[in-house]
Amino acid sequence: MLSRLDRTNALAWEGRGRCLIELGRNSEALAALERALTVEPELEWGHYNIGWLLHIKLGDPERAIGHFQRAIERLPHHALPVAGKAYSLVMVGSPHEALEVLREALEDPELDDAFELHTALGAAHYHGGEPEKALAAYEKAKEEAGEGHPGIELSIIEILIQLDRREAAQSRLADMAEDDHAPGRGVGAPASGEVRG
Repeated sequence: MLSRLDRTNALAWEGRGRCLIELGRNSEALAALERALTVEPELEWGHYNIGWLLHIKLGDPERAIGHFQRAIERLPHHALPVAGKAYSLVMVGSPHEALEVLREALEDPELDDAFELHTALGAAHYHGGEPEKALAAYEKAKEEAGEGHPGIELSIIEILIQLDRREAAQSRLADMAEDDHAPGRGVGAPASGEVRG
């Protein structure tokens, strides 16, 4: 049985890890997050944050996959761990496995953020050589998110260019300029650039 003090200490270590990430002290952040999980292995966002750190900041998506999977087990209706695992699978060359993970998650009626999953689905289809399906997934992500995600729009434009739909790409690019959006991430980049806790 975990005492209240142990839980507090685990959350403190996790919080320290998140702060160290923000300061760019990633090796120290990893040690702090791992310490949090030593104190409380079931810490809800601990594995997600380690997976995110490994994939995004330390460039080790292969190691991140296991942490994202453990986060999925602890946070079954949250999209971020699923999206993180999918992005990591894409980056290690397994876009088809990523698609399976995402399709299963999208069947969950209690899912909290379909935008994240549709964005990851777009990346998985794109990297799996299915640009038409990627385009549809990114369009769905844009629909889920509403306004304010220029990275999604840029991904759509990149795919339109790849599909030789230049007129549509030009039109969307012009619309972006009129909306005064700043350029964002392109195809395959994780939509969420955040740690959670």
